[in-house]
Amino acid sequence: IVPDYVEGLIIVPKNGKISADILDDIARLGAYLHLADTERSERVTAKNVAELIPKTVYPIRTIDQWVERINAKLNTMKQHNINQIDARANFLEILEKWSYFGTTFFVVHNIVDENEQTGECLLAINKYGINVINIKSREEILKIALTEIISTNRYSTEQGIFLDIRIGNQYRNKNITIHTEQGIEISRLLGQYIYVDSENRAFITGIEQTKLTCD
Repeated sequence: IVPDYVEGLIIVPKNGKISADILDDIARLGAYLHLADTERSERVTAKNVAELIPKTVYPIRTIDQWVERINAKLNTMKQHNINQIDARANFLEILEKWSYFGTTFFVVHNIVDENEQTGECLLAINKYGINVINIKSREEILKIALTEIISTNRYSTEQGIFLDIRIGNQYRNKNITIHTEQGIEISRLLGQYIYVDSENRAFITGIEQTKLTCD
């Protein structure tokens, strides 16, 4: 999770902006990462601060501003005797609330949705479904709920390897075509999430039916 965080993959900007609350969380997360490092120095410096901040967010502040903010968080944490184990647990506790926590990311060459093409982009897959993300701005281009996915089909042509994802329902559906060599991994991951989701739905439906019978 830490490499994805530092790479900036988990950050979701809204209208191209990062909120003040998220920026404050990022300073706090940077402090937790520093505390969790067994070979850390006493304080964060200009030399190591970049390792603690997501790449996509780092340019928003100056180096000195990030150093100042993270060290301020560190001072507060030391007053509360936060140790390495606490730091790791608290780091995850914050990230668990972010929508891309637990997401697997794929860089794909292109996605065709009817007449629209994305070019190279990020494909984010999690328990909620698929998000197509602009690789530079990190803005969401397309969102597909897990319940919309009907089937997948991987195939090759002279132009490359592709994965078709059929979405919609039995009355109205369409294909999303992804140009990627990772079609097998993407299909397998989607299949796992769809299976778990269907099992959970069956379990919940069973509970509801039991309640109705009892009533």
